[in-house]
Amino acid sequence: MTAARIRETAMRGKALLTLSDGRLLCSCGGRLRFYDTISERLLSETPLPLSGWKRLAVRFRLAERALHAECRWAHELPDGNILFSFENSIFSMNPAEGVIRRETVPVRGKPLMIAPIRGIPGFADGVAFGDYGGNDRREPVRIFFRPESGAVWETAYTFPAGEIRHVHGLFPCAGRECVYILTGDEDGECGIWEARDGFRSVHPVLRGNQQYRACQMQALPDGDILFMTDSPSEPNHMFRLSSEGDVSSCGELPGTCIYGRPAFDGGIYSTTCEPDAKAPNRAVFFLTNRPGKGIRSRTVEVFTVNDRGEKSVLAAFQHDGLPLRLFQYAAVTFAEGDKIYFTPQCVRKHDGHVFLWQDGFGAQG
Repeated sequence: MTAARIRETAMRGKALLTLSDGRLLCSCGGRLRFYDTISERLLSETPLPLSGWKRLAVRFRLAERALHAECRWAHELPDGNILFSFENSIFSMNPAEGVIRRETVPVRGKPLMIAPIRGIPGFADGVAFGDYGGNDRREPVRIFFRPESGAVWETAYTFPAGEIRHVHGLFPCAGRECVYILTGDEDGECGIWEARDGFRSVHPVLRGNQQYRACQMQALPDGDILFMTDSPSEPNHMFRLSSEGDVSSCGELPGTCIYGRPAFDGGIYSTTCEPDAKAPNRAVFFLTNRPGKGIRSRTVEVFTVNDRGEKSVLAAFQHDGLPLRLFQYAAVTFAEGDKIYFTPQCVRKHDGHVFLWQDGFGAQG
């Protein structure tokens, strides 16, 4: 099931963030859990902002899955406060007080990830994310930015109506002095965009088909860029984008690559088992457990990519067979912080268990 250097911990829930004081923050059963990472003992819990009936329902794991009642991600700010994404809103919390406040930012949906931006010429230091939701009407899509120097969110950039469906991710690249924006989902909406000058200059680098539909990317020391595709209906690959603009495949992936983070001398990522984007009717849409045409396996992989672009599989988990939309995709998500904790979800035997990649000590994220 796992390589020897992967260790299952005694902690449970979706691992979100290793705090600067060493505690691990997890989302589990409608609560934020704080664990001591040495003893792996639960220290405290804070209820998430849920209505009464949901608060009771999500104590059961299947209900938590069906209601998508987990935090998407969490990020620790320089002042020690925590930002996190939950139920189509962004919240902040002072971990010492346990008080949760809703942030004043009109984001659409649940952003897939938050991007810390630091030390990129032309950009203030801060954090950013983009609208991520159904957006069936293809309304304008915004990128929001919050500078470290203040607590006010600003709209840093807006894609015009009809240009894209949503933002998959933002990736600062110090070597190229820019921030990359990854977008989807239909062919013309899939792209990798380059932002400069505090998002005042944004232009496409690649766009126009499913090969450019990505959620994760990694810069290499030689100046090339790796990106991993996210197409449930077509085969997925890890591609290499050279500094001259040439694109070449580094190999096929068994599923879509949605989650990942910097790790050690490169990055750590996972594949996802998900259904096709379209279905003949609503019953099939919600109840199918059949993977999409681009998903080669019900096994989800955890893999690393080193600074030479070489891929190595660390662990693999099997989808538990339940309906993929109703009870969520099989996936592995990663916590931010200086240790590499990850959580398999919707898989056999290890759903909601927290693992530690012991080679990942000292990684930044």
